[in-house]
Amino acid sequence: MKTYTFLIALFFCSLIFAQKSAFTGCENPKGRGMKTICKSKNFPALFSEYMYDVVRNYKNVPQGRANLKFIITAKGEMSQLSYSDTNNEAFAKLALTILQNIQQDFQQYKIFFIPIREKETNQPINFTYEFPIYYSTE
Repeated sequence: MKTYTFLIALFFCSLIFAQKSAFTGCENPKGRGMKTICKSKNFPALFSEYMYDVVRNYKNVPQGRANLKFIITAKGEMSQLSYSDTNNEAFAKLALTILQNIQQDFQQYKIFFIPIREKETNQPINFTYEFPIYYSTE
């Protein structure tokens, strides 16, 4: 029987984002979905948890790598989800689907990112967040 090795290497786009990757609205989580989101310390850990659920529940998860990208709007919402630089289109589409599921859960539970602020004016800005994702089986 194949054992699944879950290799996720997630890198932050900047130190600013690493410091501002918290979610808001998680004081009193209700339901399994909300608890999963709120127990995550940062977005890469959250994506990892969702990916693990997919790997655990399906037999033929494609292997591959892809860069996932989305914009954190000035309001703290996720938008313009996409992928690039992939070696397996099926894997990239699966990873994008997982990202879309996270976006839907954020909307359902009214969870937002703390918006990134411009240094000079301290105004919230749109911020592009991109990270690589890898998955292989042994």
